[in-house]
Amino acid sequence: MKRRVSSSPLGSEYDKFLFASIGDDRNGMTVSVVSLLGRMDLGPWEEAATLAGLPAESAAQKLAVLLRALPDQSFLKPDPDGVAARLIALLPQQG
Repeated sequence: MKRRVSSSPLGSEYDKFLFASIGDDRNGMTVSVVSLLGRMDLGPWEEAATLAGLPAESAAQKLAVLLRALPDQSFLKPDPDGVAARLIALLPQQG
């Protein structure tokens, strides 16, 4: 079988962040950061790069805004800000 090559021009440095679980939606499906961004019609790797370029607090605030925009927020209770901070900590450190 031929090995699949990532189509992302940014590589895999954001994979830990992008494929992190946010939680399970009300249908029992796992919601990851990449699925969240996809649901919002945002480019996952581009958005990850943008967030990684911000100070951690600003990045967490921006991600929390995106999390709050989800129609189903049951998996974010009781603390969307805490979820955002946990996820931002998974981004690679900027040099």
